[in-house]
Amino acid sequence: LYNLLGVGEAGLHPEDVQPQLQAEGHDGTLEEQVRKLQDHLQSNPDDAEGWTMLARSYYFMKQYGAAAETFSRASSLQQDSNAELLADYADALAMANGRNMAGRPFELVKKALTIQPRLQKALWLAGTATYQSGDYESTLSYWKRLLEIFPKGSENYVQMQRNIGEIQQKLGLPVDAEIQ
Repeated sequence: LYNLLGVGEAGLHPEDVQPQLQAEGHDGTLEEQVRKLQDHLQSNPDDAEGWTMLARSYYFMKQYGAAAETFSRASSLQQDSNAELLADYADALAMANGRNMAGRPFELVKKALTIQPRLQKALWLAGTATYQSGDYESTLSYWKRLLEIFPKGSENYVQMQRNIGEIQQKLGLPVDAEIQ
């Protein structure tokens, strides 16, 4: 996503930039906390929030395959009705597949958007999926919807305008000139 959209040099390699982990009130390393959570889930297998926390931990630890499997479990416990969880699942699945949004990841994103049409992460991912497949008209549609969400003049707004301009050029359309 960042390779396509850019966010400065750090955006080209988001896996190299990780936030500092704040573990106030928690003893031990992240790995120890994950093991405790895994133990908790063995005796509480219907704890959707616990599965979600475990999936996000795996994602943070760059264990994308495990994150995708765990997001799948958490989402199914909620009857696949949580749009944010579906988008996170799609993201982890794509990361596990070399950042490829084709197939199941894109299906999950489309489902998330039927539940919550203005979900920012799902719109980003949908635009990325259609960009990867060369469906620039759909990319333009998703990114225009995303542009409406960002505050005018914000960094994301300006970057999305640039991305939209690139797609308009690829499609041979006039480029909107509002970038500020």
